[in-house]
Amino acid sequence: MKRNKQVNAILYAIEEYPGIGRTKLMKFVFFVDLIIFNRRGETLLEDEYIRMPFGPVPPVAYALTSCSNEYIQVTRRYPSPRVVQYRFKPLQHADRGLFTGEEKGIFREVLEVLRKNSATAVSALSHRYRLWREVGTGHPIPLDLFQLCEDDLEGTESGPFMADEEASDMAMECGIQEPGLQNRSDILLMSEASLAKDWLRPEEDEAWADL
Repeated sequence: MKRNKQVNAILYAIEEYPGIGRTKLMKFVFFVDLIIFNRRGETLLEDEYIRMPFGPVPPVAYALTSCSNEYIQVTRRYPSPRVVQYRFKPLQHADRGLFTGEEKGIFREVLEVLRKNSATAVSALSHRYRLWREVGTGHPIPLDLFQLCEDDLEGTESGPFMADEEASDMAMECGIQEPGLQNRSDILLMSEASLAKDWLRPEEDEAWADL
């Protein structure tokens, strides 16, 4: 069931945000599960995440977006040696009936933040969490670390930092540092501090209408 939900959540994201790149798609899955876990104590889309240099990676979503399959047509281009472009075309419609109004509301809010920020800024935010700092590269992230603490919620109120959008996918793939970050010591993060604070409050649910 979880794989079915993750496939359809990814299809939902691609339908709503047709230009989404692979890095942002991975972050969509991660932030949805992070928010759901802090509300319910369990994830919605994937139970295991692997700690990688550019953030937590959900294995099912990573495999699903690697190459074309029955759900998604995947196109990968290399406009330059330091840039990779992923484009995704859904081959099936997302089954939105699998998700509650609350869950679809979270999808919409996460996608809105992803649209407003570079993939670099989104990735940088996940590096502030214990779940990334306290786990070695290549190791599974214990699910209990998804429970955010006060330290995780600090420093999330800066404005967005716009870097080369396409370069982020290459950075995630190959570990290449993005040119925009080479001499930059401060990475500005999401303008929506609600990602870490407001979204985790169940009383916000009534603001979302079922679609």
